[in-house]
Amino acid sequence: MKFPTGTPKEVIEGCAKVSAENVRKLKEKLKFPDVRSCEVWLEYEDGSEYTVDTFLNMDLDIEEQIRETFEAPNLEVEEGSKLVNFKWKELGI
Repeated sequence: MKFPTGTPKEVIEGCAKVSAENVRKLKEKLKFPDVRSCEVWLEYEDGSEYTVDTFLNMDLDIEEQIRETFEAPNLEVEEGSKLVNFKWKELGI
């Protein structure tokens, strides 16, 4: 980090800019993901239905999280394991 130089006013203004930038960078590093407790209803190809409580990150793609978590990765082996429908809601706790 380069320390500002110049007149006292320029130095003070420069320090304020450096400080504001450091605060912005620190806030970005400390940003916590928006993870919430949710209820997810799942319906599979074979007709089975399940309801589970899980945590979902609101900053990421919800469908992708649900499919990566609850859909079998190898559908040739797991017949009927294809996820055909789902719904989710925030539990608010």
